[in-house]
Amino acid sequence: MKFKSIAENISVENGVAQIAFDLSGAPAAYIIISRPCDGNVVAEFFGEDHYVEVKDQLYGGYGQIETLLIEDTCRFRIRLRNTIPDIGADLTIMTCLPMPEAILNQLRTLERG
Repeated sequence: MKFKSIAENISVENGVAQIAFDLSGAPAAYIIISRPCDGNVVAEFFGEDHYVEVKDQLYGGYGQIETLLIEDTCRFRIRLRNTIPDIGADLTIMTCLPMPEAILNQLRTLERG
């Protein structure tokens, strides 16, 4: 499914980068991607290099990204390992403006085809 993000945010705190996309008005509501950028917090991710949450904490999990491809500065595709009710496992996220370089850099570290 395709979703339009009305706002994006990135924060880095305590060695963890968190990227958030506001998908208000869509069934997905939001997507949050967290990844450790400090070796001291890797254990908190249970051996995975990321945590993803879509719609609700109920649908969040470590190591859920099967595929992540950045198509351009305003769009990326992500396939999750688990299907989310009313959403599926394949999401295309489109932003209104080009994503800041800080967000793109974090997504690039998780890119996998």
